[in-house]
Amino acid sequence: MRAWCNALCVVGEWLLVMAVAEAALRATAAYWDFGETIAMEAVMSKVEERLPLTFGSSQMVAFGTLITTLSKDATNAIWRYMKTKRVLATGSSSVISEVMGKYDNMAAANDAWDRHYDMRSQHQCQRRNRTVEEATASTASEITELFAELETTTQHGFAHAAMAVADEAGDVWYGARCYAVAYTEQALGALRDWKANMVNGTPAGVSAHGCL
Repeated sequence: MRAWCNALCVVGEWLLVMAVAEAALRATAAYWDFGETIAMEAVMSKVEERLPLTFGSSQMVAFGTLITTLSKDATNAIWRYMKTKRVLATGSSSVISEVMGKYDNMAAANDAWDRHYDMRSQHQCQRRNRTVEEATASTASEITELFAELETTTQHGFAHAAMAVADEAGDVWYGARCYAVAYTEQALGALRDWKANMVNGTPAGVSAHGCL
């Protein structure tokens, strides 16, 4: 029974984080007049562009399996290179102006994210946040960047500012989803460890009567 209660708490945390993240994205999109699914599509496209070892051709993914075993920083190095390459080519690291608007609603975009992130998990992406602490720090950084973008909006026209805000808002949403995954994985891992230490339905070191 305790394990079931703990599992429900894990699910509850995941739902709460995602509900808040989606509500924030909707509110930001409504104020700045951009489609929330555009921001969601853009951030996934950006991540996929910067992670060719995970989302590239089958040959590139196979190469990624080899190179990441030899270098703990291979994916980070390629990420930085791809980001710099785009900035030099377009003047921005964003891809939001290139998205096609292929998701009709947030549910469809969330389904796409599930498939997207499953690829990162399957290929053991080096940049994937595996702990709550990593995910929290990453998401906090994205929120800081969003606020910084909001503070500079008076320097540009509304349309330009809206696209910049959309790009950062998408990053925050993505970070919240990564946090939810990290939290769930960490909590379920703790539950598995707890179950593994059970002896005849009783935690190791505790008698059936609850006495040490």
